Amino acid sequence: MECISFTFKGNEPTAFSVANACLFLALYPRVQQKLYSEIAQIIPDKSCNITQQTLQDLPYLDMVLKETLRLCPTIPNIARETIRTVSIDGRRIPAGTMFLISFYALHRRADLWGDTVTDFDPQRFHPDCGYQRHPFGYLPFSGGARNCIGWQYAQISVKIALIRLVREFKLSTGLKRRDLRFKFDLTLKLAFEHLIQLDRRD
Repeated sequence: MECISFTFKGNEPTAFSVANACLFLALYPRVQQKLYSEIAQIIPDKSCNITQQTLQDLPYLDMVLKETLRLCPTIPNIARETIRTVSIDGRRIPAGTMFLISFYALHRRADLWGDTVTDFDPQRFHPDCGYQRHPFGYLPFSGGARNCIGWQYAQISVKIALIRLVREFKLSTGLKRRDLRFKFDLTLKLAFEHLIQLDRRD
């Protein structure tokens, strides 16, 4: 039953993640070119199989996806209820208290991510960048015992889709970075259509 749930219920969030990544790549052509170069080196043509090892050999793709999910977590807000009394910053929180947590706001905190927090910069996730990130400062799939059961499947699906798209097409858009606006529902969505143009690569 769980397999059916995260396969079918995960389709919409996965599709949004692919669309958001494509939009960021169109808005940041240098990032797109760097990703294309990495993909073309590891997977030069359609005949190459994409395996788990292949995905591990694409570190920049992983960084691009993580930065996309930082700025556009598929589920922007969640609610959690305390099951026992806890103390937070010296305040006693009784059991049964409902907490609303915004991953969208968390991923845009300048005290956690620096002054360029709203910029799309995959280098934030480079293992050698030396950036000391709080362990709960990045939660695109929630965390703890109630995290998303399909997060690994979702990441693999998005990566494969991006490999296929970026290897075959150059992404562009007439939008400007300042135009990005979002609307909040159960999932995070753009406030307008994803206006992306695909031009087949030579």
